[in-house]
Amino acid sequence: MKKTRKLMGAFALSAALAIGCAMPAFAAAGDYDGQGSITDAKTDVFLQGVADSQQQISITVPVNLTLSAPENGGTITAPSAAAYTITNRGAALVKVSSVTPAVAANFTLSEEALSTSFQKDANSATVHLTMKTDTLSTPIVIKGEAAITLPGTHFDIAGGDSLGISLAGQAYPSEQGNFSVDASVKAVALTYTVALAG
Repeated sequence: MKKTRKLMGAFALSAALAIGCAMPAFAAAGDYDGQGSITDAKTDVFLQGVADSQQQISITVPVNLTLSAPENGGTITAPSAAAYTITNRGAALVKVSSVTPAVAANFTLSEEALSTSFQKDANSATVHLTMKTDTLSTPIVIKGEAAITLPGTHFDIAGGDSLGISLAGQAYPSEQGNFSVDASVKAVALTYTVALAG
């Protein structure tokens, strides 16, 4: 009998989890006792709606991206905006509201563009990196390690669409040597914040 009650309780919990009810808690539990079998044990299953603002966000962001620069430093060559995209796999309009850079060891982000007369750092490679979209005329400089707010609707993505991002800039190795032509090394990670638009 105890085993039957445990199984019924487990079934009720499984059903609640599978349906995904947004109930705050069960109001009461029912105890059923009997001999032989119990035929009146029941669970009333409730459904509760959620606001449209709680729609699920489903996006795809590239896991990694390789840029290239001359081995002794210079202008970065980046994949086209068609190759570096964030895709909205959901139906609702989403907004990429910010990007947060995290600089890898032995790298420094420069807020200023770098020229051929750039004085190399003794220990760190230096990168000046900007991003923009097709609708954004002034590139955003990737700097510091705090979240950078992305302007207006330039980073909104309609349901089923993709947003192409163009990266540009310059990169110079440290005084210790040149960039390797045989292997790539992580320079910076870009973490995006995405929410439903509106």
